[in-house]
Amino acid sequence: DGSAMEVAAPACRDSEELVGVNGDAFKFASERIRGDAECLLAALQQNAWAYQFASEVLRDDPDITERALELNGLNFEFASPRLRDDPRLLRVAMAQNSGAYRLA
Repeated sequence: DGSAMEVAAPACRDSEELVGVNGDAFKFASERIRGDAECLLAALQQNAWAYQFASEVLRDDPDITERALELNGLNFEFASPRLRDDPRLLRVAMAQNSGAYRLA
């Protein structure tokens, strides 16, 4: 479930390989990993909720956010305020989960 990363050595928390194998570990990954688009996309394939632990920069990236919303519309809650004002992204979120409208 990725919880071993919580107590892992810093070198392990900074491993792209470990995050790519276990998306649950993304929340315990280093800041560098949480700010890396490729690592986030790999983590999302394992755990669609990983987006909430991404850096602010990635949560303000329209392309990354759209991909996260396609996998889990409820990720709309974690998008930057600027992107939460984007009706197109809300539509993407609602296409995946109609309950996303409550997050707008």
